[in-house]
Amino acid sequence: MTTYDEVSPPPQAGRKDRDDVPVSFGKNSRAAFLLTVFILYAGIRLVTFVFLFHERNPIIPNYYSELGISLMQQGSYSIDKKDEGLIRAPGYPVYFTIIYSLFGIKPGVALFLQILLSGFIPVLIFFNAEHLFGEAVARTAALVSAVEPVSIIYSNLLLSETLFMIPMLAGSLYLMKALRQGRAGPLLLAALCTGIAAYFRAVMVYMPFVYATLYLVLSKQTAKKRLLHIGAFAGVFMLTVSPWIVRNYLRYGYDGFCGIQDINLYYFRAAGVAAKLEKKPFLDTQIEFYNVVPKGLSTGNEFGFYRERAEHIILKHPLIYLDVAMRGALNLLVAPERYGVYLLSGHLKSYKLSGLLWDRFSIRSIMHKFTSSPPLILWMLLYQVAFTMLTTALTASGISVAIRERKYRAMIIMLSILVYFIAVSSGPEADARMRIPILPYVLILSAVALSNLYKKMHLKEQDRKIQ
Repeated sequence: MTTYDEVSPPPQAGRKDRDDVPVSFGKNSRAAFLLTVFILYAGIRLVTFVFLFHERNPIIPNYYSELGISLMQQGSYSIDKKDEGLIRAPGYPVYFTIIYSLFGIKPGVALFLQILLSGFIPVLIFFNAEHLFGEAVARTAALVSAVEPVSIIYSNLLLSETLFMIPMLAGSLYLMKALRQGRAGPLLLAALCTGIAAYFRAVMVYMPFVYATLYLVLSKQTAKKRLLHIGAFAGVFMLTVSPWIVRNYLRYGYDGFCGIQDINLYYFRAAGVAAKLEKKPFLDTQIEFYNVVPKGLSTGNEFGFYRERAEHIILKHPLIYLDVAMRGALNLLVAPERYGVYLLSGHLKSYKLSGLLWDRFSIRSIMHKFTSSPPLILWMLLYQVAFTMLTTALTASGISVAIRERKYRAMIIMLSILVYFIAVSSGPEADARMRIPILPYVLILSAVALSNLYKKMHLKEQDRKIQ
């Protein structure tokens, strides 16, 4: 199979004397820079917690925490709701089990350690970016990630996104190493990391198809070796996730990895199609969908019903579904984060989910919600909007720069990952929380544009000195 050629980063990539590292960053050692960005990233989130989130943060047992407590105290992964053990991937509850076993049932300790562990995220962003675009872009992306507002908010909430980012980024990093080195070892590590990430967020379950396709197309190995490596990759991933699939089948008669996928497909994607088709309010349609679910079904059959009916509705009206998905993609890419800000603002109970961006975030509703809130909460929302607008523009510019510089291989990898996350998360439920997996790659592309801008300014400054 034909592979894509590209000018690879210079052999000296990563050395402290790289010519592409801006002087303003300092040509310090990589270790010192990575330690600095680790401290900066975690430190900003800790300071934000102390001064903004502390009084309003939900550091009380939530559904993830309750599952962790159940696993620790009873050895079972379940709480009162019969399906809770099926719709929650086990990675984050296991994190609570470990923390609670060591320190007692103290959600505050779990949150503090989560913020501390978040410092590994910019380090992994650095290595991902370096493999694709060199050290200057890597340093820029890592630094910008430290002040990214949505990740700041979710680092301060007891939700799975922050810890999910670590194995997710490690998986894409090992994929890039496998593509560069042509060895099976990094590819198998990519499979392992992807499987671990799926235990935190089930959105990763289908990512191996993307990684396998990228390896098949971009690897410079012989066709036979590529197929053998992909087979081993698939085997390691299946060995990683199959214990949970087997557990779900034996306990619930459910043949999938996580039931949340079928819930979203039925109550959001299919309901969104039906609401648009019948011109009914989205919430009313959701209620109708709930009422038609047959009573007395076993858990496995209930989720099977969600899947079959949702697929029937979507396949019958593909163009309407495409419209719903495009609206969801818009929310995913540009909508302000809602859950954390509304929860911290004390307005979560008054918030009603809508499938449309303009219904969800009208100027009047925002002003009403935040008139009695601390000014810092409003500033956080405004900062999110400004940051999103800026990074959107920079991302488009970064794509243009990368194409002009013939970074085709890097762009195929980046755009494949971005398209995957947008495709699997673009339902009426989509918002900034679903944007978190794509943020590292968006920031890398933004860093490409910023690095290019710096080079142009630096060249102009040199021309003025010569004149």
